[in-house]
Amino acid sequence: MPTGDEKKDDPSWVPPAEPPPPDLPPPPAPPPSKPSLGRRILDHPFKFGLPVIGVLLVIVIGSAVVGFTLLADRYRDIRSDRDTPSAQTGPVVAGWQATVSGDGRYAVDVPPNWAPEPRGREVPLTSGDGKIIRVDGAARLALGYCSNANQARAISGFDSVDDSSLTGDWDRSVGGVSNLLTSIYPPRTMALTVENSETVNLPGTDRSALRVTATLTRKGGPGECEPPAVRAIVTVLTHASRSDDVHIVVADAGVGGALSAEELTRLAGSLRVIR
Repeated sequence: MPTGDEKKDDPSWVPPAEPPPPDLPPPPAPPPSKPSLGRRILDHPFKFGLPVIGVLLVIVIGSAVVGFTLLADRYRDIRSDRDTPSAQTGPVVAGWQATVSGDGRYAVDVPPNWAPEPRGREVPLTSGDGKIIRVDGAARLALGYCSNANQARAISGFDSVDDSSLTGDWDRSVGGVSNLLTSIYPPRTMALTVENSETVNLPGTDRSALRVTATLTRKGGPGECEPPAVRAIVTVLTHASRSDDVHIVVADAGVGGALSAEELTRLAGSLRVIR
């Protein structure tokens, strides 16, 4: 047998072939991908779809119950505000009586010898010469004291005033209040003098109100239903785009049994917001 060196010298010698590599096991197959939730619901609606739908229904029903509960609570609050009288509806001036506006938002006190109207009834406020303003929550003193059955020595009431109520323009100002008074008491018969205007804070609200005090003096002589003068205090309560809530109190002056200026001021000063 030729040695290693002899193999190298023999040109016919061919080295044996390398043995083949051993067989390797095939790589493991990748795990199957997990189908999406939507695919699983479509493939197995009873297994996956029903639980998901159940959860959604629970969420929807729960939201509806919460919303209904909140609305019910709010409705009860509103009904409570409407149906439950406030402690402030009672008089705040000792010995006087309280009157409440038709919408139940405001109250004011009047002396014991005044006659309050039933709540919700509107009554005319008129001088007999100018426009008739209809007020609610009204109380009157000595109604029908003269031949004019609608004439009273004094009247207190509430109204919502806009341009259609007046012979002039309305706005939340001394000028607007002057137009209101001169619409009731025309300048041809009464001369208006504004004595005071101020911003006041009413009990029951943080909003301010405009209060104007004025005297209207008759240009001619007094008559049976025409006093020599009228005192008025107008309080503008709220301001909106087209109208304002106002409280107005007017009282004859210069006649027997007339309301004094101090009583008129006390009456207007008892005005308050009750809701």
